[in-house]
Amino acid sequence: YYNAMKEDLTWLGIKWDKEVIASNDMPIFYKYAEQLVKEGNAYVCSCNKEKMKKLREEMKECECRKQNVEKNLEEWKKILHKKYKEGEKTLRLKGNMKSKNGIMRDPVIFRISYRKHFIQGNKYYIWPTYDFENPIEDSLEKVTHVIRSKEFELRTEMHNYLLKLLKIKGPIIKEIG
Repeated sequence: YYNAMKEDLTWLGIKWDKEVIASNDMPIFYKYAEQLVKEGNAYVCSCNKEKMKKLREEMKECECRKQNVEKNLEEWKKILHKKYKEGEKTLRLKGNMKSKNGIMRDPVIFRISYRKHFIQGNKYYIWPTYDFENPIEDSLEKVTHVIRSKEFELRTEMHNYLLKLLKIKGPIIKEIG
């Protein structure tokens, strides 16, 4: 979608003064992920997608959430050193498993993928999800206001929560129909 977005903007007559490529900020994303782990706000999870989905629907914590900070930090470092296969481990944010907003129920914030990236090649293999990358990238770029469609409305709570944990000032977010 990288080239498609640029083509669409050009077609709309929009000229940008700065191009931002989020994957160039991977070291920053890793730094913030490790901060969350060290502060006890994120954990390494070994649940498969089906189990994770079921527990989130039932508003129940998985056993992985109970691991101590030292164990999570050790597991995070193993992920960074390619010790696991795709789907074997994820990094999850400790949210609120009783929240009516399902997005807040311990969302995955990093996944392992060994597929070659169109810009970074094989340099990275643990990738942030939209819900992690987007609010941080907005803050790095000093974005003051975000206007997005209603389908993202439930994500705003999670984005603001993440930024609060990281002590980062985020943008004002407005959803439109």
